[in-house]
Amino acid sequence: IRKIKTAVTKGINRISWDMRYLPFNPVTFTPFDDSYAWNEPDKGYMVVPGKYKVSLQKYEDGNFTEMAAPVSFNCVPLNNSSLPAADKTALNAFNRKLAELTRAMSGADEYRIELVKKIPYLKRAVLDGANVPAGMYEQVSGIQKKLAEINRQLNGDGLRARYEGAAPISLKGRTDMITGALWSTTSAPTETFRSSYNIVADGFEAVLNSLRSVTEDIKQVEGLLERYKAPYTPGRLPDWKKN
Repeated sequence: IRKIKTAVTKGINRISWDMRYLPFNPVTFTPFDDSYAWNEPDKGYMVVPGKYKVSLQKYEDGNFTEMAAPVSFNCVPLNNSSLPAADKTALNAFNRKLAELTRAMSGADEYRIELVKKIPYLKRAVLDGANVPAGMYEQVSGIQKKLAEINRQLNGDGLRARYEGAAPISLKGRTDMITGALWSTTSAPTETFRSSYNIVADGFEAVLNSLRSVTEDIKQVEGLLERYKAPYTPGRLPDWKKN
């Protein structure tokens, strides 16, 4: 269910599990910003009450060594909920598919950002490459527009929200609304949450297809740049053979 890591220090050490799954956001090495009182680190959803096992391993010199075999323990509810979920199994099932959607969507958004970062390099390579047709610049610009549209679908229209005060809620905005509320309570998902999930699931499938299409477009451009011996761009392995 979850791996919890801690540094080795002298004396007695304690580490606790908050009865939650690991957050489903992309891997990052950026420290959590706790300079704002209302900031809250990413979190996964709460596990259902039941029997679980915990074990302990040590990592040293590139190897994992078991220090304690799995030990069973019970996770029990405090029974202090105002509106507890009547069917905890159904709640867990909804949280599981919501978590997978969150994982895939946040990963897709990070992937989109990686593609966006390639655009300036591709444009520069087109302009600098002596043999690269100038028309390829328009091709790269078209890819840039597609990525901007994908960003609008995932994250919303920031410009419209800035000047009009409101904009249609984005796909990511809907999932953030659900996880922000549902994963802070033990109550069952509302019909609004279920409806929003279905809307996001349908819309995200189209976004993924668009990202796959853009990926192929970029690969095609990179292939042409390599064929025309253009300067290196990030993510493009040079093709070379010994004469």
